[in-house]
Amino acid sequence: MRAILPRHAARIWKECGHWLNLAGEWAPTATISFALTMQSLVPWSHLHEWVKQKTADFQRLPIEITETLPFCDVPTLSSRIEERFLRSPHSTNQQERKSWLTLIGVELCRIDLDDPTETTRIRGLAADLVETGWQTTPGLEIVPYIDGTPSGTSRHAEVVWLNKVLYVDQLPNAKLARLVPDKLGKIFGRTDITAALNYCFGRSSEEVTEYLEANFKLTPRDVVAPLANDDDVSAGECATKDTGIAPPFLPDKAVTNNETGATDDEGDVLLVLQDEGKEEPGELYDIVVTPPKVQPHPKPTKPRIIERFAQGLGFRKDRDDRFFHADGRWIGKTIDDRFPWEMRTAAGEIIRYYWLKEHCLEQEPLQIESDIWAAIDKYPELYALVLVNLSNDPIEILGERLQTMLKNGEVVLYPATYRLAYKRDKY
Repeated sequence: MRAILPRHAARIWKECGHWLNLAGEWAPTATISFALTMQSLVPWSHLHEWVKQKTADFQRLPIEITETLPFCDVPTLSSRIEERFLRSPHSTNQQERKSWLTLIGVELCRIDLDDPTETTRIRGLAADLVETGWQTTPGLEIVPYIDGTPSGTSRHAEVVWLNKVLYVDQLPNAKLARLVPDKLGKIFGRTDITAALNYCFGRSSEEVTEYLEANFKLTPRDVVAPLANDDDVSAGECATKDTGIAPPFLPDKAVTNNETGATDDEGDVLLVLQDEGKEEPGELYDIVVTPPKVQPHPKPTKPRIIERFAQGLGFRKDRDDRFFHADGRWIGKTIDDRFPWEMRTAAGEIIRYYWLKEHCLEQEPLQIESDIWAAIDKYPELYALVLVNLSNDPIEILGERLQTMLKNGEVVLYPATYRLAYKRDKY
């Protein structure tokens, strides 16, 4: 099907009324809400299943097709995804103002396109670009949202444009010269603007203005209302100053959507493999004799799952919280209640962290908190689950194995709970 779709794209869309989505399903076009093209390509493997099911896969279609009807009427996935931080970013560096970036925004506020709606959209983004500060912040973690609903698990990001601040990781300028135009270009959703961003990165004000005036139809400056930040744009190198823009306050935990298949940054996720009555007192001097109660035989205590797991690997129990192997390895209790057990070498080097539960994934879904899943997803070689199989024997499921199962569709990640919180001040 993937080979045939580009050859007869318009006929298939119209006559069959179906298209392949990112979940690999032959889906009715009526269920398609977004599209993924090579020109608007964004990371999508971490998105939830409901997003993939609503997203048409246009990656094999050339731009000549995606820019014509009916395909251009389908909003791109990149234009609908809103990125929010997993945790509020912290940086000791002050924000900068990049003159080339501000000037691109100033000039694009004059853009004149054939479509008035598109002109308004681009000018609105350009106005935000004018006020955008540049903030170097390492370790950015973001969660995707669509229409206010969490739509995937968190992931590391190198460039984030949010609330008129361009957050960038600590990277060489040569790498940022590719990442920043690519990120902003996907938000603008136009190849010509992406090309302009690529050309103008780090250039002088004269070169930026010359390029934009030569390649875009711009309204005369006296027709467009002046922007408050126009005076801040100066030729030459970037001017550094504190813009006073505070990063948005985000609570540590946000709401999870259970109905749409989205999970939040700190909520839970769902992992699915597809008294006696009293005797009335007797009269005075009466003697009441009752038969002794038969005490039930106590059931034999079943060894804990950690004991059975350790013994199955050849470890012997030293005490309740420590197991030793003949080769020097040992399993012990950790101080972290998220992954309460760990395996180390004889020298004390960590081998793996374990999260254990008497649960058979083949019989019913497993609910785990999202920070546990985030650790497994980010460091799959270091974190693992210990569950039981159909025979009630402990089994180790490595993070790498879980990632493969998720990729192959053997398991599916779903949301599980909602959380309500009082609304706080914006900052």
